Amino acid sequence: MKPSKITARDTAFIGLGVATLIAGGFVIFYASTLFPFYGVKYTLMSPYMSMVVYIIISKVASRHALIYFGLTFSLIMLPINIYMFAAILLTTILSYITAQPFKNRNKRNILMSLLFSAYTGVTALGLSKLMIGGVFSEIPWYWVLVSGALNSIFGFIGVLFASKVRRHMIGFEKNIDNKIISNLPQKVHESNKQD
Repeated sequence: MKPSKITARDTAFIGLGVATLIAGGFVIFYASTLFPFYGVKYTLMSPYMSMVVYIIISKVASRHALIYFGLTFSLIMLPINIYMFAAILLTTILSYITAQPFKNRNKRNILMSLLFSAYTGVTALGLSKLMIGGVFSEIPWYWVLVSGALNSIFGFIGVLFASKVRRHMIGFEKNIDNKIISNLPQKVHESNKQD
């Protein structure tokens, strides 16, 4: 399988990841109404978002997994809010392009996940300020950048947690595979004895 190809399993995994992100996002967005700061919902969501994005792009073999994920996520958000569609699409493109110089896949995935959280706050607040106006026009530009920095910090926590969980899962999967393989010849041997 070429790294740029995507399988039906990958597509299902991306769909499941987007659904997980949206479901968790609604809970976090409602919790964020308790805090009266602009962009706090993106900051509160950033650890969760980074974690989900990292797991998805690490599990999907394609180098372009983030693009597939971002396109799916943004198209689902299009009927709900055109500004969210634009922000997610822009976030995806910026995160993908920024991380491409990294050749090591795991480092690139960590960076893309982290940047996805950082750029989400910047693009969502920036586009709201530029395109919606109203109360959003009162947001100072420095706060948009502060939001991106905070999202990076909290996003790093999510990526750190996800990478540790992933390492344990890989070890668990290898142990299961080794047990199956080591038991296979023995079972075949026992069935031959019974015949």
